[in-house]
Amino acid sequence: MRREVLAFPITALAFVAAVDAVQHAEILGATIALVPKTVVVQIVTLENRRQSQLLAWAIRTTGGPGTGSIVSSSDFTWQVMGPRPDGPIEPGKQRVFEVQLTPGTSSPPSSTLELAVFADGVIDGTALGIARWRNERREHAGDAKYPYGTDRPSGGESMDFCTTDPAARDGRGRIGPGETREFPFSRETADSATLPKVRLRYLLFDDLSFEGRDADRDELLRRREETADDLAFANGVRAALANVSDSDLRDFLQDKKTERIARLLSLKRLPSTYALDRMIEDAARSPARLRETAAAVIAHDEQQRLRLLRHLR
Repeated sequence: MRREVLAFPITALAFVAAVDAVQHAEILGATIALVPKTVVVQIVTLENRRQSQLLAWAIRTTGGPGTGSIVSSSDFTWQVMGPRPDGPIEPGKQRVFEVQLTPGTSSPPSSTLELAVFADGVIDGTALGIARWRNERREHAGDAKYPYGTDRPSGGESMDFCTTDPAARDGRGRIGPGETREFPFSRETADSATLPKVRLRYLLFDDLSFEGRDADRDELLRRREETADDLAFANGVRAALANVSDSDLRDFLQDKKTERIARLLSLKRLPSTYALDRMIEDAARSPARLRETAAAVIAHDEQQRLRLLRHLR
């Protein structure tokens, strides 16, 4: 008897590394392994210029066009730790890092500090970097309540490929059936025999089947709903551009940005206004071009919005 099997690509995943972590029994649709590799690195120096310990940071290194980027991060906000060479960065001190370069990099790439969290409560960085850190904090808090024993995660990553082009097969989009994907997880190791264990935290497939904890699924889908809401607001602004004169365009967009920030803060959400910032920049260069491209962008983002909300249908 022949049976037809439907295979769906992975659209979202997360993994964590810990000293004694093991694969969760509910994760059956994929496997993960940590493999040491020799890589080309760039030396990056991070200096703490504030009078407070630097507890967490994230550095994004970007190569040439088409090479992508890599984020190197550390977080000591969940543990009490005195001065030590590999712990928080003390005031006035520097830390030297070896940042892995993306494949295909032919010239020195640029590095951006996306996140800096200090012991006195100050948080600085990009909206994306801060949002990613806050999400990871929520995941760590969930780990503290979940019965994994003493394998508290010491690092990890999550990816959501929901809105990527399904035809892309360059190792950056959805993970296809039977595909093996490499993700850089930078961690200095003196002995390859003492590598940390890694485990998959959750998987979400294109048919919306999920493997992992319910709390992680709810958090992932909540983030998708927030992204869809951002797209809807930006599209509403684009739709109104045709009725705004060139002389009033900048003030109109600035008012919409202020309105959006106030709304997000009232919802206790991170006030990310990336799309509006781009519109403000584009309007300064060419108001006519901004209006001409509005319809195409609206159509594209509406498709993305509907895909993000498939779980609500």
